[in-house]
Amino acid sequence: MRAVELLSSLLNKREKVGHAKLKPDFKEERPKKYTKKQIDHALNLLKDNFYKQVSEMTGISESTLLRAKKEREKREI
Repeated sequence: MRAVELLSSLLNKREKVGHAKLKPDFKEERPKKYTKKQIDHALNLLKDNFYKQVSEMTGISESTLLRAKKEREKREI
């Protein structure tokens, strides 16, 4: 059974490499749920509102807002 799993894993990796070569814009990562514009708008709303309020207004979760704010602060430093 282990050999089958190993072989399957190797084939999956080869397949992903093949896809990457075929499509120049191929990404293995998950697509972003919100655009940069949406995140920027939500972060601007945070200047005058609480996380919960902004989350309800925009539909972006509080944890996503926190993560985006930390990333923005990290880039600005």
